[in-house]
Amino acid sequence: MARSGGRGGRPPTRHPPPHPPGHPASSSRPLRLRGQGLGSCQMDSGTARGSEGVDPGGRRPRRAAIGCGAGRGSEAGPARPRDPEGLRGAPSAPPPAPAAWDPAPRALLHGAVRCFPDRQGARPSDMNYARFLTAASAARQPSAIRVETEILSRMPKSLISLAAGMPNPNTFPFKTAVITIENGKPIQFDEEMMKRALQYSQSAGIPELLSWIKQLQVKLHNPPTINYPTNQGQMDICITSGSQDGLCKVFEMIINPGDNVLLNEPIYSGTLQALKPLGCNIINVPSDEFGIIPDSLKEVLSKWKPEDSKDPKKNTPKFLYTVPNGNNPTGNSLTSNRKKAIYELARKYDFLIIEDDPYYFLQFSKPWAPTFLSMDVDGRVIRADSFSKVLSSGLRIGFITGPKPLIERVILHTQVSTLHPSTFTQLLVSQLLHQWGEEGFLAHVDRVTDFYRNQKDALLAAANKWLSGLAEWHVPAAGMFLWVKIKGIYDVKQMIEEKAIQKKVLMLPGNVFYIDNSAPSPYFRASFSSASPEQMDMAFQRLAQLIKESL
Repeated sequence: MARSGGRGGRPPTRHPPPHPPGHPASSSRPLRLRGQGLGSCQMDSGTARGSEGVDPGGRRPRRAAIGCGAGRGSEAGPARPRDPEGLRGAPSAPPPAPAAWDPAPRALLHGAVRCFPDRQGARPSDMNYARFLTAASAARQPSAIRVETEILSRMPKSLISLAAGMPNPNTFPFKTAVITIENGKPIQFDEEMMKRALQYSQSAGIPELLSWIKQLQVKLHNPPTINYPTNQGQMDICITSGSQDGLCKVFEMIINPGDNVLLNEPIYSGTLQALKPLGCNIINVPSDEFGIIPDSLKEVLSKWKPEDSKDPKKNTPKFLYTVPNGNNPTGNSLTSNRKKAIYELARKYDFLIIEDDPYYFLQFSKPWAPTFLSMDVDGRVIRADSFSKVLSSGLRIGFITGPKPLIERVILHTQVSTLHPSTFTQLLVSQLLHQWGEEGFLAHVDRVTDFYRNQKDALLAAANKWLSGLAEWHVPAAGMFLWVKIKGIYDVKQMIEEKAIQKKVLMLPGNVFYIDNSAPSPYFRASFSSASPEQMDMAFQRLAQLIKESL
């Protein structure tokens, strides 16, 4: 089977100086790093799927233990005073230990791997969040009108408000609604609920949905930062209009023209389209079917010294972006050993990890792999989740989890852009999730995953039947896609974009998933989400004929 790797590291494009005048990083003081290795991992049963891979940086598969032990880092630089705005981590006493894991039956049934730091004396690195912010993001202030909306939501109905610019709900044409879900039970919006659903709401999300999602994140990931002080990276969450909306706001919060950012190509084309206009230098980190290769990441980072992160002129990478499960387009998933090695490099070189995980719930084997969020002792992980793949893509409900000082910046951006995610869809999702409970939601996730597993098997059967000898691929670990390399054809762009359509088959050429999308690529992406098994078989039969004609 083919290995889906990057095209190798290219030198980054030259851009203007990395930081404009007034940027917070331009005057950042020395950062004291108190590094330490990760502690132990706990898991529900069996061996973690994520650990069944390779030594950090290695390519040869082996079965590894799930232990998270690693050596201590070093301490460098003088201590610094507490930042008054809460954007610098306080170098004081260690934060309280995270809340103990509640071994609820639903979590046990789902085999979620819990990876968290050793509770005995582990200390996080001091995070200087100010250095990651653009000047525009650092300058954002709360919107007075949005703050008023927050206050009004907590006030009793007896309050007489002459301040709010909310339209009178009695003028809305929609009065009630009844939505029937798959088990036949209705979700009812009476007149009072409908008035709320059609009105402005809080920028971070409605409280009942935020609370439900926070409990879910704690159950699935047990973030070490859940009980940290606010200025030391306490975990926070905001709801966004789909995870893409949240990610775009995260990128705009962090990236100045000329900043260096890391990712592994091939990668979701929407991410590239969001990053390129920001003028950053996108540096590829080679990967294979087990995800990013830590040794390759270490080689990319070797042009800097760990202490360079304290000097903005050195322009060290701001973040590593990755889709750790079912990467779009390859279907690759990072192993837990590689995640641990990557996280230690993030600590050493002081960059953030943006964990974009829309296919987390579509992993085809259990136990589910531990996440970067589950091992984030520093508060350097920003995680993007989505309900699009398991509830509805049209509802546009995603959520961003990360350190509070950064999540607050995302919320401030929301206050002056989209204002808030749709109140109606938030209430609809909240009503559904509260009706199901966590067990019901995870049972639904299992049914959805079973469907996509069967779809994947059908597409693989068609590929084996028609494309054997003509193409190479490997079995996706999660998600909705098969990444295929056609043998003997240097560039398949014209064949996929023109000739395949003439044969009434639509796929995506591989070049759109690379930083340089003008370069030739022998790959294409096939989705198994919607077509029937019969249609998949017919599509690959037509494609096989086209390949033979083109050779």
